[in-house]
Amino acid sequence: MAAQPVARLESAKVCGTEVGCLPDIDKRLRFLLLAALTILAAWLRFSGIGFGLPDQFRPDEEMMVPLALDFEKDWNPHLAIYPAAQTYLVHGALRSYATLTRAGNDLHAVYGADNGARAFLFARRISAIMGTVTVPVIYMAAEPVFGPGAALVSAAIVTVAYIHVRESKFAKVEAPAGLWLAVSILMMLRITSRGHWRDYVLASVFCGLAAATHYTAGAIAISILVAHLETCLRKDRRVLTALLDPKIYLSGVVTIVTFLCVDPYFVLDWHQTLETFKSMRAAYRMWNGGHSPAGFGWPWLLGLAMPSGFGIGLEIFLMAALLWVVFHARPGAFALLAFIVACFLSVTNGHPQLEFRYLINPLLAMALLGGIFAVDLTALACSRIGTRLGLLVAGSAGILLMTPSMMRDVQLNWLLHQTDTRTIAAKWMVEHIPPTTPIVLRSEERRVGKECRSRW
Repeated sequence: MAAQPVARLESAKVCGTEVGCLPDIDKRLRFLLLAALTILAAWLRFSGIGFGLPDQFRPDEEMMVPLALDFEKDWNPHLAIYPAAQTYLVHGALRSYATLTRAGNDLHAVYGADNGARAFLFARRISAIMGTVTVPVIYMAAEPVFGPGAALVSAAIVTVAYIHVRESKFAKVEAPAGLWLAVSILMMLRITSRGHWRDYVLASVFCGLAAATHYTAGAIAISILVAHLETCLRKDRRVLTALLDPKIYLSGVVTIVTFLCVDPYFVLDWHQTLETFKSMRAAYRMWNGGHSPAGFGWPWLLGLAMPSGFGIGLEIFLMAALLWVVFHARPGAFALLAFIVACFLSVTNGHPQLEFRYLINPLLAMALLGGIFAVDLTALACSRIGTRLGLLVAGSAGILLMTPSMMRDVQLNWLLHQTDTRTIAAKWMVEHIPPTTPIVLRSEERRVGKECRSRW
């Protein structure tokens, strides 16, 4: 209860002296808007989710779904490129569905027909569900600390963000890790306003789950530390005292224990883990020195990855939001900034380019800061030109900002509903090329050739 007056004081300071006040949003209207965003998020993520099946054209899905089926024989994934949490989750869902429908105990027999399309579609739907649920979680993270207006804007950004919509459609780890990351952020922000033991514990549990789903999502641990320091300094406690606080050490222990409980073979099969990371390091070194075909470092991030993943307009808005909160900070803002900086450094400093989908991690934190920025600009407009006109201008600007992302999402869904050209090529080869004819295959087309030969 003591934390509530502090939250009101911070809100009054921002509202009264910096940017002006905004009218409160009715609770029923908040619920309806959030429900609409969640429904829109679900439609965008589930549309076209069967793309390419029963062929397996989406890279890296074969590292999860077949493993999830193989856990019947061995719980060791024998693969450390991705942590095992999401694979275990998919296995549990496949096993539960087979049990409930009395389809049988042999998962390969239950899901193996049609090149395993049913299992792949099941795993994709799990990703889409987790990606959709991330939207209301982002709202819940922002609303108590930054207000309902900022929370709705943050949720809207995640709803239409192209990179998040795209990655939520496939049996991958980035979007599912984003859900655990969002819940960890929710609890991390509670640390800045309440600082209870349970806030530290829950933030750390979900940090461990995020890291056990996708290693890079574990960088949210940095935010938990910064949030702890920020809270202690706001209470006039010294940095040394804050660093000796047992709560932050409990947080670290809980994170590690959670990670190892969900991905135990990271340690139990340490040889496999070392060999995997050695091979990944060798692959990374191949692109060092700017030799990547797509670019390298900050030019790649700012000039290619973020425009492609966010859209140029949204990128500019979110980067401006980062600068804005440096000078108009809220409780928890610097913790979010620390996480974003860590994510940026991971894809620019000392490493080759990483995949575009890695931007899901900073996107979630940037969306929260974007919500602050949008509400502050709206409040400034209302204080200058009047509330009604200010809200009208802000709403129009928001629609213009979100429309390009929405258009790209719809275009993606239309494209994914089309028959993949590789499927067309495979069918043509089966129908027109004699079985004994040699075929030259390259990279991804190798799987198409295998499928053709199996049909022959």
